[in-house]
Amino acid sequence: FKGKQVLFSAFLLTMMIPGTITMIPNFITLKTMRLLNTYTALVLPSLCNSMGIFLMRQNFVKIHDEYLEAAVMDGASLYRIFWTIILPLAKPVLFTMGLFNFMGAWNNFLWPLIILTDRKKWTLQLGLSNLGSNFYNYQHYQMAGALISIVPIIIVYLISQRYVEQGLSTGGIKG
Repeated sequence: FKGKQVLFSAFLLTMMIPGTITMIPNFITLKTMRLLNTYTALVLPSLCNSMGIFLMRQNFVKIHDEYLEAAVMDGASLYRIFWTIILPLAKPVLFTMGLFNFMGAWNNFLWPLIILTDRKKWTLQLGLSNLGSNFYNYQHYQMAGALISIVPIIIVYLISQRYVEQGLSTGGIKG
């Protein structure tokens, strides 16, 4: 469509805006939606970001028109083309985006500190930071907690890495 390059450039420009600047508008939006102090508020702002749009666009540009034309000639509907051609070719990017979002959300400290007021809903990083203060210092507990906090990231990375490698090795349409 006309103006798609301008729109894409605008998305790329938003990648230069630091995340701390967008925290206040995100907070106000989530407050208006009455989502403060919920786990949804932790995840929602990271679901649609400009980096994900950039990665998906670059992946879709690489899909050859011959795949789509062959599917149309075989009588495939747009729904079938999406589920059997486009989505399988986009799996590596989807897993990569999921991995980046999970790692970012898991390691985030400032956003949960702003959003979560109930201590029962605190993330592991907030709990670890609470172990140290002026009156007591449990560094041994903090170090053990930090070690435990990397285990889920390593597990998710190992699982996702296998799927990303499988997706990258798939070059065309199967079956």
